[in-house]
Amino acid sequence: MVRLAAGFLTVATLAAGLGAPAGAQERRSVIRGVVVVTSTLAPVPGAQVALVGAGRTVRTNKDGVFEFDSLAAGTYLVQVRGVGDETPMTQVPVGRREVIELEVKLGKADAVLLPELVATAPEPVKPEDLIEGMRLPSEFVARKKLGLGQYITREEILERRPPTVMDLFRGVRGVVLSCRNGICVPRPTRSSQNCNPIVVVDRVSTDAGVLASMVPNDIEAIEVYLGMSTVPAEYLQAADRAQCGMIVVWTRVPPQKRRPGS
Repeated sequence: MVRLAAGFLTVATLAAGLGAPAGAQERRSVIRGVVVVTSTLAPVPGAQVALVGAGRTVRTNKDGVFEFDSLAAGTYLVQVRGVGDETPMTQVPVGRREVIELEVKLGKADAVLLPELVATAPEPVKPEDLIEGMRLPSEFVARKKLGLGQYITREEILERRPPTVMDLFRGVRGVVLSCRNGICVPRPTRSSQNCNPIVVVDRVSTDAGVLASMVPNDIEAIEVYLGMSTVPAEYLQAADRAQCGMIVVWTRVPPQKRRPGS
């Protein structure tokens, strides 16, 4: 069981066979599950379940059940959102012809009584500031000004209209696409074939394979760092594993959660 900040997620792997001929199901896997209330275990209908970066979103049915089918093997970022509550993004590795069962619990287990507080309202946020805050987190803006890495913005993505996320890395200085078994990974030109960069998606550290499951329309910005000496200070904890560089991805899912200065 993996404990989440806003709920609980239990992952179980079922038998590989999905009932179709072996050739037809070779690359097809399934992520499915149920969303319930932590305190009562009642199903949560209408909760939004997203494969962040993969461009796929579904809502739970009246029994709190959801399903994503026809998935290729890889690592997916799953996020569940209910009314006033959501789980953090969680990595779910999926193998070939594999069925992954998830149980997501939303809401806190026990109510906590707090003392009465007196608060003053902050200055209202200007609409133009909110929009900018949604689009570009302040840490991205600050690092772009320093210029230690290379930066791909939403404007460039819209201008280039790349068919895949991997095409965004074509032409990035010092980066080459290394492809094996139909899966491509961007690597520093001077690194070996087995040297994958660290990938951070919305502050969640994952592996380079997740880039293959993303689509350009889900991306707000990308930061590319070619070695340990240029890794941002915010990610120094992972710097000892950054010999092959680091790629920081900011997604557009869910944009309403981005706040000014976040």
